[in-house]
Amino acid sequence: MRNLNDVLAESETTQTELASQVSKSDQHEFEGLSLGGVDVAYCNEMAHACAVIFDIPTQSIVRREKVIVDCEFPYVPGHFYLREAPVILRLLDRFEKTMFLIDGNGVLHPRRMGLASYIGVKLDVPTIGIAKSLLHGKLSKREGNRAFITDNGETIGSAVWLPGKKKPIFVSIGHRVSLDTAIRVAKMSSVHGYPEPLRQAHLCANEMARVGSQ
Repeated sequence: MRNLNDVLAESETTQTELASQVSKSDQHEFEGLSLGGVDVAYCNEMAHACAVIFDIPTQSIVRREKVIVDCEFPYVPGHFYLREAPVILRLLDRFEKTMFLIDGNGVLHPRRMGLASYIGVKLDVPTIGIAKSLLHGKLSKREGNRAFITDNGETIGSAVWLPGKKKPIFVSIGHRVSLDTAIRVAKMSSVHGYPEPLRQAHLCANEMARVGSQ
């Protein structure tokens, strides 16, 4: 087995190289794409992943895909993609013309290459990072329902307060979207105080893990 420090050093190099490939502008109109959410839960060293396609106008799930694989890497802050990317890449390869909300960060990352950006670059699809806690950067002054997140003078994401929620979610560019679009999609897809595609994917993945534990 390779030394963990060597793996992480190699990972940092990979992240830095891939970060230069991230597109931070809208390459397609969102209205022409389906909106998906993906999440992963764990049980007995197995990764249970679920992807949900959500129709915003009807607020309904139109497709659900699942996959279960061996979990091969521990959680290491800043290297989350090493743990979750293998199962997510395998799952999302089944979809076309879909923008995905990823439970994790995009360019809101010390090396600008969080899980959402890694998935976006590897599959060349639009992705948005949605996180529940702030991994990196400094919050600017809140204006209305959002506050930008900066690092060394660069805007790398935004805290967004959804209706009825005291705590914000942290939104960042994954790939092939602008930050404004990422924020707009996160807000317009929220039904119960959280982006619904991700909420449904989370419920699905957790149920898979629960069943797997029995």
